[in-house]
Amino acid sequence: MSGQIRGDKRMDFGKYIIASIRIAGRRYEILVDPDKSWELKKQIRQFQKEKEKELNKTYKVTVDDVLKFSKVPMEQIVESYIVFEDIRRGEKMSEEMIADAFNTEDMSRVISEILLNGELQLNKEQRDKFISEKRKKLLDILTKNCINPQTQKPHPPQRIERALDEAKVNIDPFNPIEDQVEAIVRALQPVIPIRMERQQLAVSIPAEFTGKAYNLVKTLASITKEDWKPSGSLECVIEIPAGISAEFLDKLNKITHGRAMTRVIEAKKV
Repeated sequence: MSGQIRGDKRMDFGKYIIASIRIAGRRYEILVDPDKSWELKKQIRQFQKEKEKELNKTYKVTVDDVLKFSKVPMEQIVESYIVFEDIRRGEKMSEEMIADAFNTEDMSRVISEILLNGELQLNKEQRDKFISEKRKKLLDILTKNCINPQTQKPHPPQRIERALDEAKVNIDPFNPIEDQVEAIVRALQPVIPIRMERQQLAVSIPAEFTGKAYNLVKTLASITKEDWKPSGSLECVIEIPAGISAEFLDKLNKITHGRAMTRVIEAKKV
């Protein structure tokens, strides 16, 4: 079995970044498009969540899964089907070493394995871009789902953004922002009064307004129970993020001219 193949010069990464995996103490590296490889990582995460919800248990995504659900062909994600031990020094892996480590000579499966179970190495510009995207999504989540427990009202986005800076919150560009929210809320609490909350509301809508009002309910809330009356009116129980409950009630009142009836059943801490 031959060893790695050493190149004559150091690699010029251009727009690409390194994706790597360690197997049996040896490192395997490839060059990938940062946006497309990151998109695949998100697809993997989403697929895993859907499978776990369907099966009601932990699910480990496989290479076969990745090859089936990937919306972008592997050849568009990678710079080339070349695997390195050290890209920066141009040290390539031999075909024998790759086949031995990955138990396959199919390079699509090799690349999928690296992207599935390996890591992406972002440069500063790419890292800043992904953190900026996650910060925007985080602000949206916090604004919609959090309230000031002292006033029972949502914080303005600008106040939350200042609090993130004051608390020196670090956002991990590699983990889904949804998995970071709980820890971030705890980090914000010494700076501003804040908690995540969902409200359970009972809603009664007169028949003449159910068309537009029902669409509003489906858009902003989750319906846990609905009861259509013979008259065409609707009584339902919904769950809604506390941060947008005021917006929801205002829009519902405008649609129904103040004739919809609502009451809070329960406020749940998230």
